[in-house]
Amino acid sequence: MPFYNHFLERIRTCQDTEELFDCLFAMLHWKLGNVQKGTGSETSPIVDIDGISYTWSDVGGDFWKRRTDTDFLNHCLRFRDGKISGCEFFEYLKDRRVFGSRLVLNAFMIHLLRPEEHPMIDQHVWRAMHVLKGLLESTDDEPTLWEDYKEYESFFNEAMESMNGPSHTRFERNAVDRAFMAFGKWIKAKK
Repeated sequence: MPFYNHFLERIRTCQDTEELFDCLFAMLHWKLGNVQKGTGSETSPIVDIDGISYTWSDVGGDFWKRRTDTDFLNHCLRFRDGKISGCEFFEYLKDRRVFGSRLVLNAFMIHLLRPEEHPMIDQHVWRAMHVLKGLLESTDDEPTLWEDYKEYESFFNEAMESMNGPSHTRFERNAVDRAFMAFGKWIKAKK
């Protein structure tokens, strides 16, 4: 997780929109599974973190046009700094069609800017939540609405609170996220 932690820290502390965009763009590649260890090609970006080189294919896609979208980047900073709520920022992302209507990528952007409050969501963690709540008929559903995200966020935060009580081992949020994801993938494979 060095790549993830490195860029989360940079997002947390950066003050200019150019650096913010570069970090968000790198993390979007990470989320989509495009980051790998190695030096890549001459046209691939490379970042060295703790002596390990990481690279990703520099495919711009629709998100690339946000590089010069100062309104979007300033909204990111405002949300990160607590000046607007998660719901307001989510509505902004949806209205601007930053990721279309895809909840998972919109929620990922929210997570990147305030990871200590907002977990990542995808079909796997959603499936895991449904099984752990005993909602077995819902294991093929996918989250699509802000309300779905808030339901998962509440579930995740309750799980974190229960696991980190005084008589428990302390878990990091990203470790719990990875555990829910692995469990959700396992459930899918078993079906």
